[in-house]
Amino acid sequence: MTSTKLPTAVILAASILCLVLLPATGKNIKTLFDTGVDFYVHRQYRLSLRALQEVLAIEPKFKEALILKGRCHLRLDEPQLALSDFNAAIKLDANSADAFLYRAEAYCNLESPAKAIADCTRSLSLKRSQRCYHVRGKLFLQTGEYVKALADLDQAIKLGAVDANMLLDRADALVKQRKYQEAVRDCTQALNIRSIENVDTIRAYRCRSSAFESMGKKDLALKDSKILESKFILEWGQP
Repeated sequence: MTSTKLPTAVILAASILCLVLLPATGKNIKTLFDTGVDFYVHRQYRLSLRALQEVLAIEPKFKEALILKGRCHLRLDEPQLALSDFNAAIKLDANSADAFLYRAEAYCNLESPAKAIADCTRSLSLKRSQRCYHVRGKLFLQTGEYVKALADLDQAIKLGAVDANMLLDRADALVKQRKYQEAVRDCTQALNIRSIENVDTIRAYRCRSSAFESMGKKDLALKDSKILESKFILEWGQP
C-alpha cells in the first residue's frame, strides 16, 4: 500500500483543532508537545508557543518543551525571552548540548560573542554537531580569530550536507588568511548549489570577485563584478 503525504494546510488545520479542543491534562501532554512541534516545523511560531505553554503549564520541567519554546522566540526575534527558556532548560539538565547551542544563538542575537563562544564550546564538549561548529566558526569570524574560524568551518563542512551559507563563511575565513584560490573554490561550489538564496548568490559573486582581484586575475574579477551588478539590479531595481 502506498502512503500519501498530507498537504501542509491539512496538517496545520489538524494541529489547530488539537490545540483548541484538547483539554490540558497530563494524559495528553505528548499530543500537545507534538502539536507544538508541527507548528514550529510549519513556521507557525506563535501557535507553537501557545501549545508549548500549555505543555509547560502541566509539566514545568519538560526540558524539550523549554528548548523548543526558546527556539520559537529566536525565530520571532525575541532573544531575551529565548535566553530565559534556555537558562531554565540548562538548570534542569546541565549536560544538554542542545540547550547550550541554542543559548549560544540567543547570545549571538544579543551581541554577546564571548558568551556565545563559551556556550558553543560547552555544547561541543558534550556532543559534536555540524550546526555548533558552524555557529562557533561564524563567531570567530566576527571576533577576528580567523585561524579558529577556518578550523571550525572545516569541521562543520566535514560533518554533513553542506549549504551555500556554510561554504561562503569558510570562503570569508580563507580570504582573511589570503588563501584566495581556496576561497574561489568555495564560492564556485556555493554558486553551483541549486537551492542557493539570492542573498548568498550576491555574497558569492562579491567574495569571488574580491579573491580574483587579489590574485591579479582582473578579467575574472571584472566579469564577476558585472554579474554582481546585474544581480543587484534584479534584486532591488535600477538605481
